[in-house]
Amino acid sequence: MSDTKRKKCSHLTWEERRMIQAGLRDRLTFSEMAMQIGCSPDTISKEIRKHRYHKYSPPAPSRVNYCKFRDSCRRRDVCSKPKGHKCRIPCRKCISCNRLCPYFVKYPCQKTMHAPYVCNGCRKSTCQFDKYVYSADHANREYLEGLCRSRSGIDMTKEELIELDELVTPLVRKGQPIAHILAAHGDEIPVCKRTLYSYISKGYLSIKNIDMRRTVRYRKRRHSGAPKVSPAKKA
Repeated sequence: MSDTKRKKCSHLTWEERRMIQAGLRDRLTFSEMAMQIGCSPDTISKEIRKHRYHKYSPPAPSRVNYCKFRDSCRRRDVCSKPKGHKCRIPCRKCISCNRLCPYFVKYPCQKTMHAPYVCNGCRKSTCQFDKYVYSADHANREYLEGLCRSRSGIDMTKEELIELDELVTPLVRKGQPIAHILAAHGDEIPVCKRTLYSYISKGYLSIKNIDMRRTVRYRKRRHSGAPKVSPAKKA
């Protein structure tokens, strides 16, 4: 069990993802990995399925037939060789079936269909199926990119933004201040005063800061580069 208890609803860190990668290599169960990290097994399962990546295995001369019907198929001569050269090998034993048979259905490795969903701990060195791999570095990079995308843009649909623009823009152009518009139409506007100012400043609405007479009079705030330190940390 982890020495420090993880905070509820906290995100996995890079170190914890490294522990997941090591646990998959050592063929640990999700419950055993969850006890080490201090989270639920469901969190481990979702993390692996979300951030695993596909590792393509290029065709090899000795590649096996991985058709779904390879055990029951009785077809022959699918490759249609010239007359007088009929193939004696059943198509299910030929690697050309994967490429030529019109009834071919790809049958992936079953280890990637259920726990642990990846090939990290697989001991079969001769496996020629396409592989799924979990890497802590790749998973953490995907997580940070998704976190950045989730915090960009606005929390509003295109239709809601159009309705907001059609309501606010004509009133501002008539000379009404934002505070007055929110007081009169607060039930129809789904954002607060600060957010509405931000939407206008970033150009999400048809109006701009110059359309608001008081806003253009304000001087831009000065921000000091030195970070603020609380009195408790100074002591």
